[in-house]
Amino acid sequence: MIINMRLASSTIRNTEDRIKAYFRRSDGIVSYISISNHLKGYLNHAPATYNAELKALHRLLKYLNRTELMESFKMAPVDSLVTISEPPTREQVRPGFKTQETTLAKAVYIFLATTGLRKGELLSLKKEHVNLDNRSVVASHYTRSKRSGVTFYNEEAETWLRKYLEERTDNDPGFSGAGEYPEGNPGHLTVF
Repeated sequence: MIINMRLASSTIRNTEDRIKAYFRRSDGIVSYISISNHLKGYLNHAPATYNAELKALHRLLKYLNRTELMESFKMAPVDSLVTISEPPTREQVRPGFKTQETTLAKAVYIFLATTGLRKGELLSLKKEHVNLDNRSVVASHYTRSKRSGVTFYNEEAETWLRKYLEERTDNDPGFSGAGEYPEGNPGHLTVF
């Protein structure tokens, strides 16, 4: 999948997990009926979850050269851009911030809250992507569906970020100091 479909390693892991779940539920049978039964279990989930299942099955069937089994299944419409009239206030963000125990956790929490970056984007950041002088981030996250741009963080995030960077003693070029993902899901990292 890395070569043929040019997918990110996290997408491949997610696809593999979904395909394994499908095989467990279908007793290893690949048919229109088993696919239909599998997808029925996701009708009450969020549209994006249903679509993720559909994409994983499509990747499997493409590999098996059986894409005709997927022709009648359509992606669920996903709500368009959600608009938020006001960003969260400090009072709304503060309870979660107070539960963070380490400088790293506090820096990560407030950094993610103010930049809008996702976990994977933060973990792939290098120190060179963060400009401490103007509090900006130029992430290098490029996939088929998303391109990163410039984002900014506030003074409070800057304070915790500088404090965290002063405490770091390693030479890891990664911004979070977490290095590469451990085996398995990057969401299991303890910094979050």
